[in-house]
Amino acid sequence: MFDSVTTIGLLLTLVMIFSFQGNTILEKPLHIVLIAVPLILQTFLIFAIAYIACRVLKLPYKIAAPAGMICASNFFELAVAVAIALFGTTSPAALATTVGVLTEVPVMLFLVKKNANKTKDGDADGKLDAWASGLESACFRWRIGAGPLTCISRRA
Repeated sequence: MFDSVTTIGLLLTLVMIFSFQGNTILEKPLHIVLIAVPLILQTFLIFAIAYIACRVLKLPYKIAAPAGMICASNFFELAVAVAIALFGTTSPAALATTVGVLTEVPVMLFLVKKNANKTKDGDADGKLDAWASGLESACFRWRIGAGPLTCISRRA
């Protein structure tokens, strides 16, 4: 129940920001492009760096790919909340964070689509199991005071 309420709240917030920023979006579309393009490039670059670092450390694919996804995530939901609280819904900061959300989601979906289907055994069920296991390892084995690459490889 709570998940659907938060999702609806986030979507309504985005709609509200775009309604307040409608003139800026229509009058200055170059500003949207100047916000979106670096964010897209950054997401791909950070994913690649994290994934390659995990593979260099000889972490298994089921850990390396989700770790890349987690590192590439920008936590724009928090950024939207902070921008609205500090600067208001009509601020350029609110617009930038909203564009961030709307660019990050398709990029992350693309990365999942391209990477979730790569397993060495070729088993369709194993692909999802490998990702679920990797996400579980990456998310639940995080230790305070240690970096992500050392923590996600530890056994609980």
